[in-house]
Amino acid sequence: MSTLVLSAFADEAATDLQTQLKALSALDRVSEIGQALGMRNIRQFSFYPPQANTTANRYVDQAITRLERLIGLARRKDALLFLENEMGVVGDSLFRCYRLMRSLVGDYFRFLWNPANFVRVGSRR
Repeated sequence: MSTLVLSAFADEAATDLQTQLKALSALDRVSEIGQALGMRNIRQFSFYPPQANTTANRYVDQAITRLERLIGLARRKDALLFLENEMGVVGDSLFRCYRLMRSLVGDYFRFLWNPANFVRVGSRR
């Protein structure tokens, strides 16, 4: 199996159903492309908080719910999602990544650690 990882998307801040369906549709398309190329690994970022300059801590549960839907689609498509920590999204700090990881890691969902992004957001441990 190829080790190439396709990049998916970081979703917009909106929380409405239309935006969530758009995220599922984009993942569905990326997984189809991956299947055609013989790849099942998809790099995914978590979601931006709905309001800029607010603490992302209060949006972790919402991100978990949204990522669970994406993981369900990945399972049906036999794709493997890799969530990368990225500055500015809910999954950027060590604390929030730990919460996401503890809730979601399984057969179709893993973490892709980028240590430089933890430094950028001020995580030290």
